Amino acid sequence: MFVDLIAWIFAIFFVEPFEAVAREKLAAARAPQEIVRQVGDCARRGGPILAEKGLADPGWIVTTVARIWMGTTRIEAVLADLDPNCAEAVQAARPFLQQ
Repeated sequence: MFVDLIAWIFAIFFVEPFEAVAREKLAAARAPQEIVRQVGDCARRGGPILAEKGLADPGWIVTTVARIWMGTTRIEAVLADLDPNCAEAVQAARPFLQQ
């Protein structure tokens, strides 16, 4: 239950905003639909993955949240580090997200 709460918090404050911005940028850059789908799938898996990592290492989660809020790291980089499938999706989307 606590993991679900943490996952929900991450989804609301980090993952969903990332997914919305990423989809908007990818659509504007006319990225292939497969890349858009992969990034969306990655974002949806992100909340539970971040919650599990945060519960296992509370110091990591505090540091990561602070870095995201300060802008020294990006949520897609965090997701890519935690999930190899996200790493592939983020790498494929990166040229479109930087436009």
